[in-house]
Amino acid sequence: MALQAVKDTAIEYIVQGALDAVKSCLNIGVDHIKDLNVDRGMMQSLKNQKSFESMHQQNCNQSSFADEDQIRSLNSLQDLRIWSCDKLNFSGLGLRYLSSLETLFIRNSNEFAHMAHELSFLTSLEHLHLQKCHGLKSLPEGIGNLTSLRRLFIHNCPEIASLPRELQRLSALKYLYISRCPTLEIRSTKDTGEDWDKIQHIPEISIGDNRIARD
Repeated sequence: MALQAVKDTAIEYIVQGALDAVKSCLNIGVDHIKDLNVDRGMMQSLKNQKSFESMHQQNCNQSSFADEDQIRSLNSLQDLRIWSCDKLNFSGLGLRYLSSLETLFIRNSNEFAHMAHELSFLTSLEHLHLQKCHGLKSLPEGIGNLTSLRRLFIHNCPEIASLPRELQRLSALKYLYISRCPTLEIRSTKDTGEDWDKIQHIPEISIGDNRIARD
């Protein structure tokens, strides 16, 4: 069946390149798109849509894919994944407005360090995955505000020198994974590491190849 013949449906997933065909079908339920693989041009075209629950941005060569007003409108966004976007200007992205965000995945970014402080506003966040965030020297002190955080992954962020004491406030945190962060791994060594007292309350911890389960 030709796409133009579709009269009434709801799209839950759309990828870059399919938008023009969707827009030509005026009766398609664009308001119900939930999963978006996005570039800036697509965000401009769908700027009035607020139903996105999942947004993925990969291999972006632009400094931005959405302006602050567009980010403000994404009240339903629960899952944001950004990887290999070296030029992306996180400082202008306005992550603090994503009040419903539950999962944040950042990989291969040299710019994330400039807005890491905005993490403290994401009070609904449950899963945080940071991988190859070069230039990131520390987690923000405000991470203690993430009272819903359940899983924290830190992989190949070698410049992070220590863990913030506010991790002790995260009573919901059930799993911590640290790998390929040499200084952090040493400081997080069970019983003897300088940061061990900050994380010993977490039920399950993986440091490099070592898995530590609380008795």
